[in-house]
Amino acid sequence: MKINIGNDLYLKGRIGWKGLSKDEYLSDSNYRIINGYSLKEGYIDWEIAGFISKERYEESPEIMLKVNDILISKDGTIGKVGIVRDLISPTTVASGIFVLRNIIEDKLDTEYLFQYLKSSYFKSFINSVKAEGSTINHLYQRDLIRLEIDVPKIDLQRKISKVLSDLDTKIELNNRINRELEAMAKTLYDYWFVQFDFPNEQGKPYKSSGGKMVYNKELKREIPLGWEVKKIENFCRIFTGKKDVNQALEVGRYKFYSCSPNYKFSNDKLYEGKAILISGNGSYTGRTIFVDEGFDLYQRTYACINKTETDILPYLYYSILRFLSLKIGGGTHGSAIPYIVYDDIAKEVFSYKIEVISTFQEIIYPILRQIKNTDNQTIKLTELRDWLLPMLMNGQVTVKEAEESLSMAAESNVEYKKG
Repeated sequence: MKINIGNDLYLKGRIGWKGLSKDEYLSDSNYRIINGYSLKEGYIDWEIAGFISKERYEESPEIMLKVNDILISKDGTIGKVGIVRDLISPTTVASGIFVLRNIIEDKLDTEYLFQYLKSSYFKSFINSVKAEGSTINHLYQRDLIRLEIDVPKIDLQRKISKVLSDLDTKIELNNRINRELEAMAKTLYDYWFVQFDFPNEQGKPYKSSGGKMVYNKELKREIPLGWEVKKIENFCRIFTGKKDVNQALEVGRYKFYSCSPNYKFSNDKLYEGKAILISGNGSYTGRTIFVDEGFDLYQRTYACINKTETDILPYLYYSILRFLSLKIGGGTHGSAIPYIVYDDIAKEVFSYKIEVISTFQEIIYPILRQIKNTDNQTIKLTELRDWLLPMLMNGQVTVKEAEESLSMAAESNVEYKKG
């Protein structure tokens, strides 16, 4: 049976003249809005979803979200797909998002549809649409009317989607673990280096226990007595993959790393060891990760590596996360396409006391290793899901074969072998 995505299902978007300006987003309210930033690959990030007024929510009843609605990005990074698993508050979508609702549940399983839209089939369709468009990516409602999918009987759809959604559950669990670990590390950093309540010689919070503070002109704030002020360039060599307008320091190889959430490591590694990698422009401007293995570098991605024997990269990683979100927050330069230049990173100043930083890193390094291990497992699970999805849909792998293989892999704690 064939299902036409645009004709057979409920498909709506925000009417153009009802688009919201930035100043209409509120700091808090009872009404939420999902835009292209809070719609991630495969899920919705409710922590960064926006808030709007009741009036703006109620003026577009056709895009008021319901549980199990599927969201598809139609501007910018087109084809991102997420599903509304639950609704805590009344929620709508911004102009760059389609709402897709399954209204033929007797013929089409919603989870199966969601899995299909995450598959290589839909990605291929998106690429064909992009090839026909202008330099500005946009997905139109008429494009989705051209998309027809073959679906098996409803019972088989549900069995296939169960296998794939179980994998999604494991992936989301790993993502949640890493988010919690990152939050814990950031909280510790803020406690020690923003509030300056690191343990003093008696193990008590330094500032709260009356530790001496002095005003520093460079930082424009008080810091503990005896602390120094340093710049990131004092400790790090900073460069991009290719010399360009961002004032990169050297020429590297143009491949591998873009700082998008779906980054991959190249087998051909140009640089070895630990590094802080920062996206220099585009949709993910300012996105920052910490790596401790060899890496190749993309043109517009900055790498910060040690240039001294003093290793403070984990400390600088959390410092950069904080000042980029506060100071740059999507790009200090550029208009339609924000970007970061070399000096935005290199000239940033921070408070420095090596004894406290070293103690902090003794706590942080195990957390970073756990994050990496969980992330590696997630990458394998994602690769497995992405491989299984089309194999199950075209019948090359049966549901029973997939379940048995996944069960054996889980019991023996070995990686499932594809093929």
